Amino acid sequence: MPELLQNILSFLGGGVLLGVLTWIISNRKDKRDGLQLVIDNFTEDNRRLRSEMAELKKDLEKEKGERNHIELQLRNEVMQLRNKLLIMESAHLDLPVPQWLKDVDGTMLAINKAYEDQFLEPLGKEASDYIGKTDRDVWEKATAEVFAANDRIVTRSKKPYQTQETINLGKHLEVWEILKYPRFSGNTLIGIGGIAFKRIKDKTTSAQT
Repeated sequence: MPELLQNILSFLGGGVLLGVLTWIISNRKDKRDGLQLVIDNFTEDNRRLRSEMAELKKDLEKEKGERNHIELQLRNEVMQLRNKLLIMESAHLDLPVPQWLKDVDGTMLAINKAYEDQFLEPLGKEASDYIGKTDRDVWEKATAEVFAANDRIVTRSKKPYQTQETINLGKHLEVWEILKYPRFSGNTLIGIGGIAFKRIKDKTTSAQT
């Protein structure tokens, strides 16, 4: 028998090849197990990071909501203080002519007794029906639109504006000379004041609504 063949048979008979093959297979399994462990660790780390990111996002949304709530409270407090300032500065409302004071959004802040007697009483209303509301809540549509249009002129120009307004008192119309003027806090426009200082004429025919 050739020497090479004898060596091969000896090699096989001794189980060396089987051992080598077993080692190769075992080594590959260890590598697969190691790779699976790396994948498992990566998956767990990824899951944990996603969970932490979700919690962080939730915390940020909560903080944002709380901040918006605080900002809204502050804006409301500033508006209330501004309105109180406007009213405190309006001591002249005790003059015996119809006078009023609105904020820049058209909400009525103050009305004097002369306004109530002259304009609201004929409608069966009083000052409490107007304070905190707009012209649309008290007057019929055409009258409210005229009031609002003249207010906008003052808001845009930031200057006094004299005009005539026809006021619908239900059973009749009255035409008044009106002076509207801006109210400032520093350089900031904070309201619009008004004085109805002269009745020009009455329209005694029934008012058309």
